[in-house]
Amino acid sequence: MIHLVYITVFTWLPSFDNPIVVAITRENKSVIAVGKFVYLGMSEDYSSILNMQVDTVNLEWKDWLDFTRIQLDAALFWYLPENSIDLKTDGAGWLIEAVTPKGSKKVYLHSPRKNSSMYNAGLYLTSLFGFEELY
Repeated sequence: MIHLVYITVFTWLPSFDNPIVVAITRENKSVIAVGKFVYLGMSEDYSSILNMQVDTVNLEWKDWLDFTRIQLDAALFWYLPENSIDLKTDGAGWLIEAVTPKGSKKVYLHSPRKNSSMYNAGLYLTSLFGFEELY
């Protein structure tokens, strides 16, 4: 089944690093990715925000289709349970949300395995802003 996504938001909440939020939106044939990079005074203390950098990237229509129809569908995103976080292990919290004409879906993950479909979906979004690896 192919899903037409209008908005996808990826939030990466690492244990010992600064969080990243990437939103990719589509309006008609215009596709924009917005990356927000939050710089904390202390690791995991979200009340100690020192600075926030916002970058924007214009995407091609093909990139949008590749992400929504290949990345998310290959990861079986639409069929994953809402919460897959194991609080007993260290790592990063991953929140991926998508809105389609038929509704919305959000999935909370805990450091997906490197090179897994969900890892690749998150890495795809952050790589738009120069990130090459996540945990």
